Amino acid sequence: MWKIRYIILTWLVCYLTSAQEYLPPKPNGGGGKKPVSEPTLPVNYEFTYDVQDNAVSLDFGHSEKRKDDRASGSYHVLLPDGRTQLVEYEAGPDGYKPQVMYMGTATYPTQTGTGTGGDKFEGYHYNAASNRQSVRQSARGGARQPPIAPSPAPAPPVLYAPAENTTE
Repeated sequence: MWKIRYIILTWLVCYLTSAQEYLPPKPNGGGGKKPVSEPTLPVNYEFTYDVQDNAVSLDFGHSEKRKDDRASGSYHVLLPDGRTQLVEYEAGPDGYKPQVMYMGTATYPTQTGTGTGGDKFEGYHYNAASNRQSVRQSARGGARQPPIAPSPAPAPPVLYAPAENTTE
C-alpha cells in the first residue's frame, strides 16, 4: 500500500512543479523582478551569391551589405523573355527603396498555326550567356553589347495527325 501512495505522491509533485513552468508570464516581470535584457550586438554582415547554369538558362544572384540598421544591395535574375531584371535597393528605418532596371530586349516566340486548329506555341529561346555578360558589364559601368540573336528552335515532332474523314 505504501508503494501506491509513494507513486501517487511522486506523480502529484511532478505534475504540480511541471505545470508551473508552462504558465504565462506574470505582469511586471513576475513579482517585481526586472526583465532580463539580452545583450544586443550590432548587425553587420556582407554576402554574395551567384547562380549560373547555361544548360537550363539560369542566371540569378544577390549581393547585400548591412551596417547596424541599414542594408543596401542588389539582385538580378534572367527572365524568360531574355531580359535581365536588376534591382538595386536600400533598406532601413525609413523603409525599402528599390530601383528596378531591365537590361536587354524582350524576345517573344513566333506563333504559327494551321489556320483552323489554333496557334502552336514554340516557347522562349534566348542566349543566357550573352545577356549575363551585358548585365555584368553595365553593372560595372562598361559599355553595353548588343544581344546575340538566338538560333531558331527545331520544329517539334508531330504526335497526333487527324485521320481523313472517310464514309463507307
